[in-house]
Amino acid sequence: MTYPLIDSIERNRTRGVNQECEPDYAMTLFMMFRSTQIRCMPSRSNKCRSAVRLSVLGALLSAPLPLWASEVDVPSGSWRPASTSIYLGAGNEYKFRDALAFRYESAQETMVSLTFDWHLADRNPFSRAAAWLGATLEPAVLLGYRDDRQQDLDIYELALYANLRWSDFPWNDRLPTTIAVGWGASYTSDITANEAEDAVEAPPDEGPQRWLNYLVVEYGFSLPHDPRWQFFYRLHHRSGASGLFASHEVGSNVMGLGVRYSF
Repeated sequence: MTYPLIDSIERNRTRGVNQECEPDYAMTLFMMFRSTQIRCMPSRSNKCRSAVRLSVLGALLSAPLPLWASEVDVPSGSWRPASTSIYLGAGNEYKFRDALAFRYESAQETMVSLTFDWHLADRNPFSRAAAWLGATLEPAVLLGYRDDRQQDLDIYELALYANLRWSDFPWNDRLPTTIAVGWGASYTSDITANEAEDAVEAPPDEGPQRWLNYLVVEYGFSLPHDPRWQFFYRLHHRSGASGLFASHEVGSNVMGLGVRYSF
């Protein structure tokens, strides 16, 4: 059996494609998956299939990382990669205000996500407004997997948002610190049990939705000798935004820890 895409990639390799051209993401993905084999026996439980899905998600998201980390000349006036991070969190039954105060009660849900952040061009008006506040503005994309054990359901999440990040603190010579607040929109492939329970309190036409408001609060800390690596705490919050997406009663919170690498 022949595969046109694979044959095309192999032909390009043998021809000696110009090494100064842009990175070939198709080649990266092909080589990665050709060397990776993931199998589940038919008799295995849903947990095996969930692990496979998470592995594939991680492989797809990790493919561009070596390309991002490579040293390339980026014009000062254009967007450029800022950082990438991986995050592991647990669902929280408490509402946002209580979760913000670090109160926690298990919602029987686990989340794993990868996030990519960018620096805006210095001349961008939004970047200048953020600088006036003493912060940097970082557009971000989050891709996540949520294991909802209450419903025995695999849920995938996409969040598009922007972070305001503060990093100029007087103690940074001893413990480099950042604080970030982000806002945007989040989409899930299904409704989490935590959000579905809120439908009891919400009006019939303002129940839980796949598209919800997204808010993130983050505290990060690095080691002085290598501030590129950072450990952070993140509160991951989805809500109806007081009727903008759904009832103010609808929402969910995930609290967890992560690791970030800054470019």
